[in-house]
Amino acid sequence: MKNDYDFIKDKFDNSIKAPETLGKDFALTQIECVEQKKTVRFPIRNFSAAAVFAVFLLSAVIMSVIFGAMPETVNAEEVPGLERFTNRKAVISALAEAISDTRYNENYFDEGDFNYIANFIGYSKKALLSNSSAESSSGSSAGHNATYVQATNVDEADIVKTTPTHLFYLADNRIEVFTADGKNSKRVAVIKPKRVNKSNVVPQEFYIYGDRLTMLEHYAVEYSGKEFVRAETFDISDLNNIKLVDSFTQSGRYCSSRMTNGKLYIISTHYPVDDMDLPKASRSLNASGDEAAPDEIPPYDIYCAKNPDSSQFLIVSEIDTDSDEYKSFSKAILGSADEIYCNENYLYITAPHYKLRKGYILDSCDTTIFKVDLKDSLKFTASAKIKGAVNNQYSMDEKDGNLRVATTATDKKGNDCNNLYILDGRLKKKGSVTGFAKNESIKAVRYIGDAAYVITYEETDPLFVIDLSNTEMPKILGKVKISGFSTMLVPVDDNTLLGIGYHTQDEDDNIDMEIEEGLKIVTFDISDKKNPKVLDTKIYKNYASDVQENPKALVVNFDRNDYTIPFSHYDYIDDKGEGGAINFRVDNGKIKIVDRYFSKKLRDNITRCAYVGNTIYMFGDFYDENSGFDTKIDSVDYKFTQNHDNSAVQIDNVADK
Repeated sequence: MKNDYDFIKDKFDNSIKAPETLGKDFALTQIECVEQKKTVRFPIRNFSAAAVFAVFLLSAVIMSVIFGAMPETVNAEEVPGLERFTNRKAVISALAEAISDTRYNENYFDEGDFNYIANFIGYSKKALLSNSSAESSSGSSAGHNATYVQATNVDEADIVKTTPTHLFYLADNRIEVFTADGKNSKRVAVIKPKRVNKSNVVPQEFYIYGDRLTMLEHYAVEYSGKEFVRAETFDISDLNNIKLVDSFTQSGRYCSSRMTNGKLYIISTHYPVDDMDLPKASRSLNASGDEAAPDEIPPYDIYCAKNPDSSQFLIVSEIDTDSDEYKSFSKAILGSADEIYCNENYLYITAPHYKLRKGYILDSCDTTIFKVDLKDSLKFTASAKIKGAVNNQYSMDEKDGNLRVATTATDKKGNDCNNLYILDGRLKKKGSVTGFAKNESIKAVRYIGDAAYVITYEETDPLFVIDLSNTEMPKILGKVKISGFSTMLVPVDDNTLLGIGYHTQDEDDNIDMEIEEGLKIVTFDISDKKNPKVLDTKIYKNYASDVQENPKALVVNFDRNDYTIPFSHYDYIDDKGEGGAINFRVDNGKIKIVDRYFSKKLRDNITRCAYVGNTIYMFGDFYDENSGFDTKIDSVDYKFTQNHDNSAVQIDNVADK
């Protein structure tokens, strides 16, 4: 005869099947949504096992009725326009409906003619595919540069990082580590990603913090169409014995990431292959050190709009990088991810929505913005939709709790126009400047205090100065035009703005069209915001630089008060390529070129530069077929040295080129 314990166990094993909504985590989530009541305590008495079981059965029935009657989504966090799922079945149903409603448009942009579309609306391929405070910048007074970043105390991943003694460079799907010994630099270590079954793992970017290095990677599961982002963390305290110490994996293509306050935030876009392909995210290194499959994100951590216009999932994860105890959170939204802006408190993620007219002609674009509270376990606090597309992360900035965001939109006649919105803490519109720079598109934005500096381009390069001091009534104060356009704006001082971008010229006297034909460096006088002026210009024809499209390629040395950018140049007449780094200063608005350093090892394959001490390092990837020699790094000595009052002194008579 069975005792009470065996009887109850047998019932659980064979008879009673609790619904999935009775899981501990789900129940806790529902409890959080209920107003707390006073606790009523009953005296403890002895009950028989049968009585306990009867009470449990009754409770299970009641809870099943309660939870079974709940809607499939709830607006538990009271975010306008966002709802949270309550069960897995609801996620699958919503995803199936979204695939049916939106997959045609997404396939069109995923497989269509990028060149045609990009030219039609003036946006980049990255903006078309939802793959990947502004007054601050980067640099270091510790003798080596840091990655150029947008917001104070918020690090960004890159393909080059430095320490006082070593240089780390991501190339050929691995990170190579070099000693910072100038001409005597040598490779001392290589960090490769761990393979996942037969999948080809491709590193994207990486971070270095303390004695840890985290490499962000992408891989696709063979023959499945499923893609994942993985963060592998290595102990680099001993470069002779680098160890993999942890791994985290989430669904989708890598979009971007940030690191602040001891936390790493990873954003990806998951493109489900079918309605059962739900977003996944979790630690992926098991106790034995083998790769483990990530877990599905619980339904109550997945959100959607009331009428989702995307069949993709935006996934954001938080990983604690300071704690010895592994901790992580992941949330997902039925929607895509494109650009992000992040400060120490909030993360803003944009999702573009392109509209087709008659099935194949691009009509316009709207952008949805999601606000995430980083101090509250990735809590979504607001969402909003604005007209137009965001150019890049520098189009956004937060000040005094207000988000400022600039977009390029399409008017009713199909022409480009531009907008700047000011949104409050709930992403409600407070003020805006709309419809400026007709037939032009935004190429660069920089926010400095209560002013926005916006570069637009079609055939000339207007710099607009917009006053944001009255958040309800922002207004354009002044503008100045110049040929070409800047893609990056850098504050030099209170009165000077540096622009780096493209030199352009007419393709043909008989054709009203300009072509990008080189590198251009320009300075603007912004002391009088109503009357900005061009101060100085340097043009390098047939030159190209990664900094024209990626701000992280800029190196700032605050000790020397100078800037360094990589360049590549190809002489089509002599059929010869060369590359290196341009080092320059800005003095009283004038651009002073210290030198152009040419690399004999890397030729015209320079992608990045860095400095450690008095040496500038250049990175690229050059393979000599004759010798079989593979080169990744070259170096030159600075033409500047430091004097006793910490100011830069030129020791070589270098002409201003």
